[in-house]
Amino acid sequence: MLCYLINLDRAADRLAAFDRQARALGIALRRIRAVDARDLSAGVGRLTRAELACFLSHRLAWRAVLEGQEEWAFIAEDDLCFSAAAARFLADAAWIPPMAQLIKAETTFSPLLRGFSPIARAHGHRLEELWSWHWGCAGYFLSRRGAERLLALGEVPAAPVDQLVFQPGPERYHDMPLLQLVPAICAQEMVLAARRGRAPSLPSLIDQDEPREVPGLAAATPPAITPARLWQELRGRLHRARLYLRREAILGPVPLAPLLRLPEAEAAA
Repeated sequence: MLCYLINLDRAADRLAAFDRQARALGIALRRIRAVDARDLSAGVGRLTRAELACFLSHRLAWRAVLEGQEEWAFIAEDDLCFSAAAARFLADAAWIPPMAQLIKAETTFSPLLRGFSPIARAHGHRLEELWSWHWGCAGYFLSRRGAERLLALGEVPAAPVDQLVFQPGPERYHDMPLLQLVPAICAQEMVLAARRGRAPSLPSLIDQDEPREVPGLAAATPPAITPARLWQELRGRLHRARLYLRREAILGPVPLAPLLRLPEAEAAA
């Protein structure tokens, strides 16, 4: 299975670090040249330039998956840290059930609702339904059919890419099943750093490129509270409460399998 790596031209250090992981795990890489927020004049709607660039970069990866030869691929952002278990899952797609089109492989250690009964099991891990939003879009499996459906969402994003892809419930943007690999096989380096109480060695380039408060951009203005928006929020909360009260859900963070440990000589290369 091919791994499509989203990487900025100016982030050669991230490319080198990710390549070391990939070679250690035997993962085949294809680099996707990321869209740089610095090359965009403005954001779109409520999205900043950086959020728009992130969406456009993922869209390039979706297009590559659709035009590729394999039925499944893995999409990664360049600050992703792999578990040692990742090699088994990226070796082939035989473990993926027929109903799947999109599988989240990362964790942010945030509490969330997941389906109680696994959809499938593979390599000692479980595939569970996602019933609440699990933010982040740094590592996920995507089928060609799934790529086609994400591309059909259009070229102008209605929300940040992680919400477009992984927002569940009534607020979702597509009707593909949302599946989570448990334990997860990857996490962003900044997420791991925060969990360990240290500064990230690969800080977010989105935060560096553009602060959340940007004068002149619609993204800096909170969305208006309307009856329709309140009703949408209420529906989402009722949906999640119903699932939990029916004892069909697990509430808690997705754990992470043990991380890949590179040999010292390799890590220093």
